[in-house]
Amino acid sequence: MPKRKRDILSSGSSILLANRHRRDDLDVLISEYQRVCQLLVNICWDLEDVPPLLPLGITSQIQDSWFSARMLQCCGKQASGMAPGPT
Repeated sequence: MPKRKRDILSSGSSILLANRHRRDDLDVLISEYQRVCQLLVNICWDLEDVPPLLPLGITSQIQDSWFSARMLQCCGKQASGMAPGPT
């Protein structure tokens, strides 16, 4: 059997040479991600059973964010992993 090429599951990037404007944009993105993630974790705390992937109805409750649906889904998946599971 031939060797299979390993899948790359992540990629690295450096902001070492990024200009000031790009770093400011990244700070805004991280701040918004933290805010939305905290809102979703708070919603997860109120659920009886926390699913591994939050349904679209839950992530659509975040209406004041400029994130795309894909970004909200990513944030929701991370938030559901932080919230406690059933005991």
